[in-house]
Amino acid sequence: YLAESRDDRQENIAGIVDRLKSMERGELRLWDALAIAQSVATLKATPQDQRFDILFLNIADHLHALGTSQMSPRTLIDTLCLFEVLNIRPKALYVDVMHQLVRQTTAMYPDELTGLLVTMARIGLSSPAMLGRIAASIQHSQLQNIRYLHGCELVGAMAALGYDNSAFYTALDNRMKMCAEMMPVEEVWDTVKYLPSLQYSWKPYERSIWDELSRRTSKFYNELHVDEVSDPVSFMQFLRLHKRLDKRFMSAMAAWARVAVYRPTSRTSRRPTARELALIVDYCQE
Repeated sequence: YLAESRDDRQENIAGIVDRLKSMERGELRLWDALAIAQSVATLKATPQDQRFDILFLNIADHLHALGTSQMSPRTLIDTLCLFEVLNIRPKALYVDVMHQLVRQTTAMYPDELTGLLVTMARIGLSSPAMLGRIAASIQHSQLQNIRYLHGCELVGAMAALGYDNSAFYTALDNRMKMCAEMMPVEEVWDTVKYLPSLQYSWKPYERSIWDELSRRTSKFYNELHVDEVSDPVSFMQFLRLHKRLDKRFMSAMAAWARVAVYRPTSRTSRRPTARELALIVDYCQE
């Protein structure tokens, strides 16, 4: 409630601190302790604001007593973020969180590994031993589960952290090349659309997936190829926006329009509207 109302009066904070001190270790549940810590992070206006340090240190004592072994990888990552947002690292809890993260790297899913590396890169936490452990987990356990967007973020974050193992990068290069070649055109399009939202990325991979999209569309020559895309008109507008329309693709779009205009609208396909047909004609003339 205090976080939502931005009520940071000292008497309220002191009351919460006194209540936490009066509680037995382990009495506060894990999720409640984390919720309080996140609320403290919301109230803290700047890293230099030290009014909430005592409150967070008391919460950290409870979290340490509860133990980090029951925390999921995502919760550990969120806790790591809290240390940096609040600009304070309670030694006992910090060591426990880092130890658990190292232990759980081999069991993490690709999105969790990506989230961990992006968090480490964002806060500038470059631990050679931990990076080596994560890289080994990716290279030997999770490589087949890495998707293209994972690869962009993983390599971008690793490069930002100064990791320079050539075998790791070579393994990911080969995986990304295979991913790009095996993805259906719809997934290639989705990947390209999501690239600008990545916190960390790798420009060679971005150029590679754009080149793959251009290579795929240059091979469209009839309505069957266009039907591989869920929304052909939006796809056409996307390509035009990025100056990647070509004559062959527009020829395929014209062939698709001639057939699609007679199709009934269904759950999986939609008849093009008159405006969309006019748009296709305009783009063909361009």
